[in-house]
Amino acid sequence: MVVDMEAEKALMQKIARVLDESGASNAAHIRKLKDLSTLRSAASSSSSSPLFQNPNSLFAFPRRTYSAERTVRFIATFASKCDFTTAFLENSSASSLMLPLLPTGLRAFGPIIMRLPDDAEVSNELWDEVPLVLALAVRALARFANDSENSDILDLFLEALPLEHNAEVRKMIVLSLPPSNATSVAIFDHTLDVSEVVRKAAYYILANKFPLQSLSIKVRTIILQRGLTDRSAAVTKECLKLLKDEWLVKCCNGDPIELLKYLDVETYELVGESVMEALLKAGAVQLQDDQSIRQFIVSTSNEIEGESGHCILRIQLMEAEVALYWKTVFTMFYYLIISGSNYCFASRQLLLLGAMLDFSDATNRKVSSGFVQELLRKPIEYEVDEDGNKVVMGDGINLGGDREWADAVSGLARKVHAATGEFEEVLLGVVEELVQPCRERTTDFLHWMHCLSVTGLLLENAKSFRWMQGKSIEPDELLQSLLLPGAKHVHLDVQRVATRCLGLFGLLERKPSVELVKQLRFCFIKGPSSISIVACKALIDFGMWHGPQEVDRAMGLELSSLLHENKMTFSPVNLCDMNEDWNVELLDLLYAGLNVNDWIKSVDMDENESVQAILGEEFAKILLLSENYPSIPASLHPSFLSKLIILYFSNETKELQRLKQCLSVFFEHYRSLSADHKKCISKSFMPVMRSMWPGINTSAGGSPFLVSNMRKLAVQASRFMLQMMQAPLYAKETKKQNENQNNELPEVLDGFSEPSLDFECGEEGLAIRIAAEVVSFHVKKTTAQKSYVSALCRVLVLLHFRLSEQGAIKLMRRLLNRVAESAFAEREVVKELKRMAERLKAIDREPDQELSQEQANCILGRLELDLNFDVDDSMEIQPTPVSCSSRPARTRRGVRNQESSSEEELSPTSFVPKVTGAINTRSQRASKIAALTKMTANRAVRISEEDDEEQGSAVISQEDSDESDQSDE
Repeated sequence: MVVDMEAEKALMQKIARVLDESGASNAAHIRKLKDLSTLRSAASSSSSSPLFQNPNSLFAFPRRTYSAERTVRFIATFASKCDFTTAFLENSSASSLMLPLLPTGLRAFGPIIMRLPDDAEVSNELWDEVPLVLALAVRALARFANDSENSDILDLFLEALPLEHNAEVRKMIVLSLPPSNATSVAIFDHTLDVSEVVRKAAYYILANKFPLQSLSIKVRTIILQRGLTDRSAAVTKECLKLLKDEWLVKCCNGDPIELLKYLDVETYELVGESVMEALLKAGAVQLQDDQSIRQFIVSTSNEIEGESGHCILRIQLMEAEVALYWKTVFTMFYYLIISGSNYCFASRQLLLLGAMLDFSDATNRKVSSGFVQELLRKPIEYEVDEDGNKVVMGDGINLGGDREWADAVSGLARKVHAATGEFEEVLLGVVEELVQPCRERTTDFLHWMHCLSVTGLLLENAKSFRWMQGKSIEPDELLQSLLLPGAKHVHLDVQRVATRCLGLFGLLERKPSVELVKQLRFCFIKGPSSISIVACKALIDFGMWHGPQEVDRAMGLELSSLLHENKMTFSPVNLCDMNEDWNVELLDLLYAGLNVNDWIKSVDMDENESVQAILGEEFAKILLLSENYPSIPASLHPSFLSKLIILYFSNETKELQRLKQCLSVFFEHYRSLSADHKKCISKSFMPVMRSMWPGINTSAGGSPFLVSNMRKLAVQASRFMLQMMQAPLYAKETKKQNENQNNELPEVLDGFSEPSLDFECGEEGLAIRIAAEVVSFHVKKTTAQKSYVSALCRVLVLLHFRLSEQGAIKLMRRLLNRVAESAFAEREVVKELKRMAERLKAIDREPDQELSQEQANCILGRLELDLNFDVDDSMEIQPTPVSCSSRPARTRRGVRNQESSSEEELSPTSFVPKVTGAINTRSQRASKIAALTKMTANRAVRISEEDDEEQGSAVISQEDSDESDQSDE
């Protein structure tokens, strides 16, 4: 007995070793199968070992792991291949009460049963009471259910399904049933199963295995009726998936009317409505371009055309499915609209759909009119915050808080009330009703905003005040009782929407009214940022629609048209110090708005709207489409353009990304659209440079770093304007320019031809403007003027002259001598100027011929320049004399102080005069220190020039020179 126990223990250890090794890797399974078979053969019988008598101990794993999965797979393979299957299953069944404690082992039974041969006999005792065993057994036997010759397994499933108490087993049986007439009834019955998972499985099988055409109409309707009203959301979702993905899309090609034909909506109308409602909510109904209820009216008219019958049908007889379709659409239309902002998108789409209807019938028009008025009277929606304050939902300006919603309502209202003046009459009736509490001052700000939003909808869509005369409320009464009081309301949101309505009201006036213009100007100047933005838009629209002169005339500013057209600059206006006596023209007021930086600082970082951004975009529009705005003097265009360029390169507007993008697109098209635009760019060059360069038009105060950045921005702006000047015109404009040149030849004076017609538009005009600016400075300049002149000269040498502009070439040759004298301290600049002079001399057809005073004045007059021109000036650049230093000898301390404070010598482009007397008095050590300092500094500057941009290097060098001069002073 002891020997048998020891042998059995040794066998168990060997088997355990084999199972451990099989769990380590799947690659060892084939070899270990042989080892386990050998161990089994070594035993006296298949039931001699307790392991083979009770195989449940094989699956006693504490938890599910990868090694346990591999061991289970190995045991299942062994049991199915070693003539051991039946005994294995029967032994497992005998100890089934232990199986609920061993869930990992149950996974072995499915593969074992799947590996059974077709003629294998399995005892009925295998239908165990353990649910998981039964479910896995059903899953394993599912492949036999499709056998057309032997239906035993299918009959077994159908027999066991109504008797099974466990939901998981019923679910597995339902999922295993093949599609047939016999199984459809069983699956259909279990759409009412008490278990949610079984009902969901039934709808899944109906969707994937039973096409729509294979089911009867009654079964289809019952399936949908049960599924769409099921108490479980998961079951309803599965039924909707069946309805939408399988039946609608696959079987009906996405046509809901075709789907309704399969449901017999004449008999099952309620089911059809529930189906359409579910599809509409799911967004599965897409209105096609050719689908409109209007088509039934048009078709009927074509059919009866020419008949003499006294009874004329307006609507064609529809099929039941079509009628139900449109009925459901418009029923959902109504409920979605009254449900509020939660269904705003769907409601707006349905409003647009409603605008496609025909309202020629009086009854339909009456019902629709009531519906429109209900939409207009619907109060504004709001929320209450933590502090108990009411917060308006939406933008607070348009009806319903949304621009697209307001457009949809106005479109439907205009379609319903299409008669002349009817639209204005109906909306004025609603406004008159809403304005009464506002007159009595007995309502809150929400009602004010609602009333003003309806008024804005009316003013925006009204064609003229003529259709508003004699109605329930006159336009003047509307202005005095609602709009002006609303613009003075204590609540800012009311002020904002009222200011917008004032702008719309003014566009309908023949002439701007005084009170309206004054209120808008007050809101623009004194109002907070949000109010100023709306007032700014309104004033710009006024100026574009009525003309700036008409708006100024309303304020009592009478100017002659001649003075207005010849206006060259804007009058200076300080908006911060203005009182209520505003004798300022509209254009001056708007231009001054570009200079108020506080408007930018008060705008949230997430927003791109500000007064400067709006004015910049509108001025860009005026310049780009100047032909459409003849009331804006062309003489002011250079001022507009100068300001836009300054804004584009300003650090103060870097957060206004929309303005930056708008101006970027504007400059790209403006420079190549017209030759007149080139002239405007040329005129704007010097004002931009003077405004941006510190110390010219503005103070040069600030830290050296700030001054350096300002100069860099100015240099970038100069290069940017140079690129705009040199950019080619569009092909159409170039052809037109060439034709004008051929038709009108320049006049010849004393053998000298006048400049061409496009002389001011070319690079020659800009070059002469820059040269005149440079020579206008005195010989003794400030540090800011020195750097300014140097920057201008660096742009000047990049300009090109055309061979046809001989007069401009001679004038430029004469000016270059004075330009070189003004920039004598910059050796590199002087060299470039000499090269430019050589190029001009090479293209001068008569280089020895002098330019007369009259010819020079003719060119300067075309450019509107006032320059004292000396005809005796040489046309050759004279060599710059080298002045000797008259400074007394300095001590060693003075030399060190000069080297530390003055950095002008470090600039590679600055002129360094020779010093003869001072060098002799220096000690040898001081001379070495000075030389080493210069060498080190020059090397550092050269490295900086390589790293920085081309335009920035010269500016940095000049900054160093400025700092040294300031320190010397």
